[in-house]
Amino acid sequence: MKKIVTSLPIENLWNDTGIVVAKRSRDLYEIDIRKLLGNGPISFVVASLGQELNWIAKEDNFDFWKNEVIPHLANSDKINLDGFENGYCYSASEWKVSDGTILILLEMFH
Repeated sequence: MKKIVTSLPIENLWNDTGIVVAKRSRDLYEIDIRKLLGNGPISFVVASLGQELNWIAKEDNFDFWKNEVIPHLANSDKINLDGFENGYCYSASEWKVSDGTILILLEMFH
């Protein structure tokens, strides 16, 4: 299923096999994500306008977190792109899948 992101915020998640049954539960900031990473496996999903959702492989989570998310994560509801390297940032939210899996959606603003 090829589907692209046409608007933010995302209302539902999908992958190659179809819609992922998950519900947005709360907005996240750096401290929240650090706690989730310490509690067990999570998955990162990146949403950028005009692109397909990018599901980050679990084995890449730590490097992705350290090298991509931390420098570009907005820690406020008010986003000012001037304060971010390369002129983009992420707004993060937690999504819970019916099987208990935690997803962290990173919506890209640029």
